[in-house]
Amino acid sequence: MTGDRKRVIVLEDSWARIEWIEIVLRRSGAEVFSTSSVQEFLFEAKRPHVLAVFDHDLGVLLPDGTANSIDGTGEDAAKAYQPCGASALVWSANPSGAARIGKILEEKGVQTTVLAFEDRNLAQMAQGLRAFLEDE
Repeated sequence: MTGDRKRVIVLEDSWARIEWIEIVLRRSGAEVFSTSSVQEFLFEAKRPHVLAVFDHDLGVLLPDGTANSIDGTGEDAAKAYQPCGASALVWSANPSGAARIGKILEEKGVQTTVLAFEDRNLAQMAQGLRAFLEDE
């Protein structure tokens, strides 16, 4: 972490969501690393962080419901993620994928919150993220 700044790593492919979470977290004083690459996310997860944010579907969502991602999904990232004492937030428009990520992380002992990413949840999510950083 940089000085006293809390570090958050984000795996997300939507630039609008990345921009939103970066604004919310940076206003709370956090250092934020965002990527849509599973490999980059896992590399950054080796550095100290207080929160890891996982999206499930990365890349273009195909008509059959699968995602065309560069190097995997959030579920792949969760399987390879090494617990380090950080908490996790799983947000996705894919509820079954988000639930699978949550289960994987919880089985590893990671304190995990799973939320559906919906526009109507944004204010509640922002408040929760700010509260989380204050508690850390």
